[in-house]
Amino acid sequence: MQCIPNNRPFDHFVAFITFLRLHRRLPTNKLLFNDVLYRIKTTDKIIDPLRVFVSDKEFVKLYVKAVAGSRTGLKIQRVLMLGLATGGPLLICTRDPASMHIIQS
Repeated sequence: MQCIPNNRPFDHFVAFITFLRLHRRLPTNKLLFNDVLYRIKTTDKIIDPLRVFVSDKEFVKLYVKAVAGSRTGLKIQRVLMLGLATGGPLLICTRDPASMHIIQS
């Protein structure tokens, strides 16, 4: 196992070979789900600290409390991140299905 490189270019190579093997096509710039995941995996988006932070459910709750304030008393059931990494809104679904909150980051 010592001879296997552990760096970003090798990770990109493995991701590319895996994509080819599983999908039997080259990745494109279209908004297909697997292509978007491939682009996230092979660009610097995957190491963006905000994306890493909000990818974990517990960290998202901390982020929402920091942005919305802990005194709001939101009981978070679901968090839908709509363009969060690009500064877009964060949509929060609380336990009450009729209430949805949008937080601008």
